[in-house]
Amino acid sequence: MFSETNGNVAVLEPEVDLVAGLDTEFVAQFLGDHDLPLGSDAVSHTAKYNLAGVPRAAALSRRQYPRRVLACPNCSLALDVTETGATCPNRHSFDRGRGGYLNLLLGGRLSSDAVPGDTGESLAARRRFLTAGNYGPIAAALAAATAGAPGPVLDVGCGEGWYLTQVQGDRYGLDVSKTAVQMAAKAHQDMMFVVGNAYRLPVLSESVGVVMSVFAPHPFEEFARVLRPDGWWVTVTPGPQHLQEMKPDLSDRERVSERMKRRAEPPLEARSSQRVQCALQLTEHSAADLYAMTPLRFQKDAGAQGLREVTVDVWVSSSRLTA
Repeated sequence: MFSETNGNVAVLEPEVDLVAGLDTEFVAQFLGDHDLPLGSDAVSHTAKYNLAGVPRAAALSRRQYPRRVLACPNCSLALDVTETGATCPNRHSFDRGRGGYLNLLLGGRLSSDAVPGDTGESLAARRRFLTAGNYGPIAAALAAATAGAPGPVLDVGCGEGWYLTQVQGDRYGLDVSKTAVQMAAKAHQDMMFVVGNAYRLPVLSESVGVVMSVFAPHPFEEFARVLRPDGWWVTVTPGPQHLQEMKPDLSDRERVSERMKRRAEPPLEARSSQRVQCALQLTEHSAADLYAMTPLRFQKDAGAQGLREVTVDVWVSSSRLTA
């Protein structure tokens, strides 16, 4: 419980009901985040923690006090996020954009020929298609695979944010597309969205409970770095028959065979996987939106004209850091 000492020092005893479930690691992080001294007894569950200047209202469940997650893209130190922006101890600062997002993508960190994410048109098509519930079976499998996350959930390649709405927890979304992040932040103000690079995540090491990637890049080494020791990643990747009705009849049979073989199995790094397959009925408008939101729109002779049914075939895969 909290008691007053010298008028301004509160004493927290972890074994009492007021802070049930508040463990040593959490209290130690709280002290560090507020630049408070961590005494020699702080490693003991029965120790008392001096929280200088902390009000009684800060007696804090895990859910009430957000752990630090974001890292400065310049120096990798923890970002202190406020209502107006974020700063690190080295005084690198980042303002919030409209909707509350942060742009943590540094200039020059992408190659000159890199595609900076999806266009506004494809994102709008995706939002219409997904909010209509067309990928409900994928969302259900994703929700099950992320359930019970031991910390914040990070969606890498979050797009306009719909998949993140299908999972529970303290949610963060990252995408290289500023347009996507703006859309996500405006629509989902109870989540944190940032513009960033999936291959150099502006995220603290061992800070998140689950990393998810849905039809997006999945650099597993980066995932392992940012995950807590008890965390895991979840990916959604295409199966061999996914949207096959929209694909062109390629003459390069060797290339097609290689792709089919690659997609016939989940990622090699996965320890568990579920294959989700179904036939999806389409209207003229939903077919057009589905085509517009996928990379198929860049393939010659691919299309959705007259199409009223497609095959959904994906792998929902996961792997824990600890077996």
